[in-house]
Formats: sequence, structure tokens, C-alpha cells
Amino acid sequence: MDLNKIKNLLEPTVQDLGFTLLSVKYFSRGKRHYLEVVIDNFLTPISLNDIVRVSDAINPLLDDVSELSNNYILDVTSSGAEKEIPLEHLSKYVAGYITVTLTEALQGTTKVTGHLEKYTNDELEMKTNQKGKITTVKIPVNIIKKVNLALKF
Repeated sequence: MDLNKIKNLLEPTVQDLGFTLLSVKYFSRGKRHYLEVVIDNFLTPISLNDIVRVSDAINPLLDDVSELSNNYILDVTSSGAEKEIPLEHLSKYVAGYITVTLTEALQGTTKVTGHLEKYTNDELEMKTNQKGKITTVKIPVNIIKKVNLALKF
């Protein structure tokens, strides 16, 4: 099955609705087949209404895809509350609460969680709470393995 063909078919409609199409996957669990479509908009959380709007818009497009079996479940979903953030989109999350995983230790740790204060192509600056003390941490971009949104409790 050519998932790129399906992604290219769906992408313009998803973009017209104000979202980014992150991935399309086709898989089976038991006797059921699923087409999973993951969307995001990077700025605000995806609501259930957003999921329904995208599902309703792309469902008719999928009717003409001969590679899909007649029996599949369309699962439109978001990338989640703790989604990974591509570095090229990180500037949109200034003031957001994030976790940065590093390829090498910085100040004795490979994970830093806090509020993103600044981001440049060379480094990001975060405010973190370390044992009740608010500190600023500067992280070189070249040692960043990944960045995720974080939940604050």
C-alpha cells in the first residue's frame, strides 16, 4: 500500500482546515484494519470537534482509494499532550512548558524540563525549577536529541 499517495491525497484538505498532517499509518489488530491519520496545528490543543471536522472532510476522499480494504476503521488523532516538537517549530512554543532530552549530560542531567524562554538556531534558554530554586539553563542546539511538550502538575 502506498501511504505516501494517501498522505498526498489528504494533505491539502487537512491544511485547508488549518492543520498539519504528520503521518498516515495502516495496520491491523486482530481481524480489524485501521487507517491512522495524525494531525497537529502546533499552536493550540486539538479538540474533539477538530478531530470530527477532519474525519468528515477526509472520509469521502478515502472512498476512492482502491488500496484500502472495504473494512477499515478511520482513526484521526492528534500527536498528544506530550508530543514531540520539531526544532524548526520550537519558536512557536516560547513560554511553553517543555522537556528537552540531550545527547550528552549538561549540568549532570540529560533531561531538562521547564519553560522555554528563548530559542535561536544555536541555543535555547529555559527557566527550570531545581529543588525550589528557579534557574536559567542555556542548552546548545547541537546536543538536543528531542524536545517534547510537558505536562505540569
